[in-house]
Amino acid sequence: MKFQFVFFVLGAVLATAETPKQAKTGGVVTSLPIPVVNVRTRSEVKLPPSARAGGVTLPLHCSTDGTLYAEAIGGEESVVTAINPEDGTVTLFDARKVTDLTHPDVRNFFFSGNELYLLLLSTTDIHEQKVTITNPAGEPTGTRSVKIGTEHYYIARFKRDGSYEGLVELELPFDPMQFAVFENGDFVVSGFDRATRSFLTALVQSNGQLSRYLMKDERAKPADHAAGRTVSSLASPVILIENGDTILGFGGGVTGNRVVRISTGGKVDKVTIQTPNKGDSVLSLMSTTRGWIVSFTKPTERIDTVETFLVNPSTGKLILQYKFENAAAGLGMCGGNDEFHILKYDQEQKVMVVEKAAPAQ
Repeated sequence: MKFQFVFFVLGAVLATAETPKQAKTGGVVTSLPIPVVNVRTRSEVKLPPSARAGGVTLPLHCSTDGTLYAEAIGGEESVVTAINPEDGTVTLFDARKVTDLTHPDVRNFFFSGNELYLLLLSTTDIHEQKVTITNPAGEPTGTRSVKIGTEHYYIARFKRDGSYEGLVELELPFDPMQFAVFENGDFVVSGFDRATRSFLTALVQSNGQLSRYLMKDERAKPADHAAGRTVSSLASPVILIENGDTILGFGGGVTGNRVVRISTGGKVDKVTIQTPNKGDSVLSLMSTTRGWIVSFTKPTERIDTVETFLVNPSTGKLILQYKFENAAAGLGMCGGNDEFHILKYDQEQKVMVVEKAAPAQ
């Protein structure tokens, strides 16, 4: 899902204000006052023309030094951009550098250590084929020609300076959608299984071979079990982010306020997060040295109505709430140095900017 002109990076900060938030009671909702931190804009950094206006894709990623990583910031589906929030300089990770493939399309990306990884789709043997058109009752009404081909998924590795290093093909019986990389080179991959019409998350070896299944959509068909797949009862797919030597998964089929920790080797643990209001679900999450920064939303509400909290990663308890001057600043979070970085489009100047914000003193 793509959103226009918004998305940012959060620094983990602990500052308290006098105004408490009294959350609702019942279920997993806390009954204790939650301290509130007001966040105000401090400055802006303009980005160069190479970061021209365009939509970006959640989730954003960011390294420990505060660098922002965003897909398609320049409107190019094949480019991921790294942004230095201090001076606005950018580095491009261009899938077109992967000359091994024909017209590779970026499906997702992941940053770990000093390397950036792109999940790429390449289609071969493209040809036209006639398909039957049916009405809602399933009755044929005609035919039309469509282009089809054989889809191949790959993970390409880039150095931090944007230079291309290498490629591995994913040989999986499902379509990858999200992925993460362990320090040992193995992957966690989440995607859609067309055969069972369900979402799956799997541990994948560094050579692209399936190791084993870790999680499945709770709505998966019985045939999924009959195929001999070892899965937990936890739903997926999930958005995957780095968390030291583990990987965190949230969102997608992971219902409501449940977050999973996946360790090297594929062990899966879960943490239930307190919600500020009954029915809220996790929209975005970032692991920082101070805790998890989590944004919540209601399925029926707009994305600019999110509420953002610092959460204890061990207990799932809410520690404090962040109140942003920028109402839409609850999306795409990652760590910084005691300040918040918000990626947005300046309508007047017609440029992309990184807005720096910090807790009010």
